[in-house]
This record gives sequence, C-alpha cells and structure tokens, in this order.
Amino acid sequence: MRCLIRTIAAQKETLEYRDAEYVVSEISLGAAGDCTVHLEGRGVLPRHALITQRRDGRVQIKADGGAALLINDKPQRSAVLAKGDTVRIGQNLFTVIGAPFGFDLALSLAIEGAAQEADTLEFELGPMSLAEAGWSRRRWAWLCVLMVFSVGLILPLIWSLWPGEPEARPAHWPVTDNAWSSGPLHTAHRIPGLIDDCGACHEAPFVQVQDKACKNCHEIADHVARPEKAPAFANLDCAGCHREHNEPQTLVRMDEALCVDCHGDIAQHWPEKSALQNVADFDSHPEFTLSLLQQQVGTGDAAKGDANIEWKTERIPLNHPDLAEHSNLKFSHAQHLNADGIDGPDGTQVMQCADCHQPQQNGMLMQPIQMEQHCAGCHSLAFEATDPERQVPHGSPQDVLRSLEEYYARLYAIQGGPVESVHELSRPAQRPGKPPKSFYAAMKAWADERALEAATTLMEESACHSCHEVTVHADKKDASRWTVLPVKLTEVWMPKSRFDHGAHLQIECGECHQAAKSEKPTDVLLPDLKNCKQCHGGEGSNMKVSTGCVGCHGYHQTGIAKGQSQ
Repeated sequence: MRCLIRTIAAQKETLEYRDAEYVVSEISLGAAGDCTVHLEGRGVLPRHALITQRRDGRVQIKADGGAALLINDKPQRSAVLAKGDTVRIGQNLFTVIGAPFGFDLALSLAIEGAAQEADTLEFELGPMSLAEAGWSRRRWAWLCVLMVFSVGLILPLIWSLWPGEPEARPAHWPVTDNAWSSGPLHTAHRIPGLIDDCGACHEAPFVQVQDKACKNCHEIADHVARPEKAPAFANLDCAGCHREHNEPQTLVRMDEALCVDCHGDIAQHWPEKSALQNVADFDSHPEFTLSLLQQQVGTGDAAKGDANIEWKTERIPLNHPDLAEHSNLKFSHAQHLNADGIDGPDGTQVMQCADCHQPQQNGMLMQPIQMEQHCAGCHSLAFEATDPERQVPHGSPQDVLRSLEEYYARLYAIQGGPVESVHELSRPAQRPGKPPKSFYAAMKAWADERALEAATTLMEESACHSCHEVTVHADKKDASRWTVLPVKLTEVWMPKSRFDHGAHLQIECGECHQAAKSEKPTDVLLPDLKNCKQCHGGEGSNMKVSTGCVGCHGYHQTGIAKGQSQ
C-alpha cells in the first residue's frame, strides 16, 4: 500500500504543510515509537489504530484493542475510508483527501488547533508528475539531452579546439573544458605545466591517461614484469589504481578490493605455478613467510671449521617445523632477560629488550646489533689481568694475535726484558747504541709465547668462546690454530611487508616476541599471524583495528616480480 500523509502545523500566523510518503503493508497509528505515524496528546494509546488495504482495493481503519475512534464524529470500531471522511484520535484529526496518481490513500493530519485555523481540509493536492501537469515527458527529455549535449560537449569542445596557444582562448567563454573535470587536481599535481594544461596528462581526447604520460615525471617500478605470460595483467595501468579528480582527494586506493581482485583467485590471473595463496582479507591471510639467511650449499663447511661461508636468503613459512636461524652465534635471550638480573661490571643488572634493540629513525626496522655498542659493556675483551683497560680488537684471529704480539713486544722493549706485570714496568737507563740482534730475537720469542698464551685463553676458554663457534686446530701455533665461524644475523625478516614499531609503542615487547623464554640462538622470535589477529582484522571486522592489504604491503616492489630473492 502506498499512502501520502500531509501534516498541517500552525506556525504563528501561517500554516506549514509537510508531506510524507509511506510504502508499507499496513500503517500503525499511536504514541509508541515504533508506530508508522507517531501521534501525541491525551487520549492516544501506544497502538491506537491500524490502516490496511482490503482485497478489493479499498482502505479501512480499525481500532486496536480498547481504543476509541471518532469516524465522521461518530464512535466506531472500524470503517472503510472514502474521500471526505474524518477520523479523530485524541487531538489529532485525519481527513481523507483525493489521492494523487499512483497512491492508494491520501490523508491530511492536523492538530486540533491547526485544524480550526485551516480554511478547509478538503483540498486537492497539486500535480505530482509531468503527466498530471499535462507536459510530455518525451519532449522535455529530449530538450534536456540537447541542453546537456550543448553545455557539456559542444561549447567546451569549441573552447578547447580554439586556434592558437591556450592564452589566446576567450577568457569569458560561458563554458570551458573545465566542465569535463569531475573534481580538482590532487595537491601533488598542482604544479605549473599540469594545473594549466590538461593535455600534459590527457594526451589524446576522450582516452584515459596512459602510463607513458605518468612516466614523464615518475619512475615507476612495474608490479608485474611478465604480462605476456599472464594476459590479465596487460590491462593494469597507473590510472586503474591512482584516481585523479576525485574527492575526497587521494591518489592511493586503500581498499582491499585493489588487491583481492587478483589475489582472491591467483590461478585465474597467473597461470604459472605460484607459491602465493589466495587471500580475501586479513582474516583469511595465510601464515607469514620469512626471508631467512641460510648457509649456501657447497661453500665453506661450518662443521669442519671452514669460515669461508656464503649466505643466501630463503623464503620459509613461519609455521615450518624446521624453522631455525643458523647465525653461528651463541646466545640465550632467557639468560639476558632474567628477571633477577645478571652479573655485570657494576653489579647485578636487569636488562630490557631496548638495551640492545633500538628501532631505526623511521620506526620500521631495528638497528643492527654491534658488539662494541651493545655487548662490550659486559663482555670485556681484556686479556692481561694486570692491565684490565687494554682489550684486543673484535676481529679475526689474525687481528687478535697480531695485536697481542705488538702489546707484549712493546712491554719487553720498555722493560728491556721479560715482565710479569705492567705494574713492575720501569724505565732503566739504556746503554747507548743499537741493541744486539739477540735482544730482538729474545723479544720476539717472549712476545709470541705470551701472545699465543693470551689468545688461547680468549679463543678457547673465555670471551670469544662464549659467543662464537670456535674450532681449534691443536697442532698449529699461530693464528691458523683457530677458525671462528662468521656471525650473520637476519636483519630484514619480511622485506615484502611494512611494520611500524612506532605505532606499537603501547605494547610490551614480550607480548609479541617470546624472548624471555628463548634459550637457544636458533629460535625465531617473530610473532605469528595468530598473534597479530588479536588486534587486527579485515575491513569488515568489528572491535579490531581495520587493516587492509596496503596497510602492510606495498604495490611497487622493484625486483620481486622478476624473481629476485628478497
């Protein structure tokens, strides 16, 4: 049933008319908030009356429960409504008026005071359509088409094709080609040469901006490098994602549909075998895949103490049962993060994650761990008990042994012979002239012996042995006695995604990284997908941070589409 109700309200010395259209199966009248027409005043019940349409097309009103109706000033329980009938509910007076074309019923509603001031309630509504006004819709439709065609095409086209330079075009032309623009340029494109010349981007009339026009200013990294093997990608272009002249102004689409159009069914767009899985939103995201550094097969053998190791990056799922980081470092996070503290040079020290792990300035990655900056405060490289301030360099066995030899040779030269403690150093009077060769031979032999002894302690018992994998060749008496495997820590675990530590400062490190329980250096302490889903969800998720694809992934990833390892 389609019903029109005109409300008459008294406004000072005038009457105000408000029309409301209802397309419902029934119209409920009453004081309750869920009634179709809300009535106020004394004598109005929550559900007072119900208007319905009978099978014969006529409309009737019926009192609900014990309600009272005055129909044509007579108490009645129900009645079939006809033009001119009145229905009074409390102070509300309904009058049946002539229904416009297409309506089953039309009522005027007036409060008792307004009804008294109205000249008449039995009026005919004005025409509600062109047909009722006697106007031909076809004629007016063609007239509107011609107006739009002239204003939107002919006049702007004449202005845009005006001979000469753009400055020679009529300055006060009624309609310019600005009429074709759906909105202003983005602020990034409001520069000389673009803002005053549409042809700088729109090189051909009525043709979408082509990629070559974008490349005149932008260096573009192709998302797909092999469109010939996947025809579906041949239609990808800059303008498909970067929409100009749209408001609100944004050049980068952030909605999930941007990615899901292809990644929702990868096989349809990319016929080659792919390790990528279909994904519709973050809620259906597969487990994270890491870029983990691994020893290159066929290079130096770590088991045999060969330090000439080459590394490569392998993509490994975070839930892989054999996931492990083989960095050749001996380290226990649990030991360093002991709540009771650990012994340090200044006594017991309780360490925090931030003591070693500091984010880069952009908040995305962590700064590399440096022995001199993060470890040397506790892990001393001192070698001489009587000279604790002197330390060997953190380097190869050759560098360490050379430094020790130079140190002890200097002590011998100062003392003029062997010395047991730097505290015993004196400067005896030296006999003028060059020392005999036997002096230098004795100095070298003594310095080499003391250096080898100190290096053996460092490499095999204390500092180096504590953190590095050291292989000892007992038959050697020089730097080749030790092979120290190089330490290679993975610095970028997820190069195909973005993560901002700065946006997660309110979260404790331990809520995502279970470092306090890790005793093995091979443990990978990155949070898994389940951990992230505690706070993040897809665009339609409730009570979670809405996270679209571009919130973590970039589109222009140079080299990835070409198969380069990242």
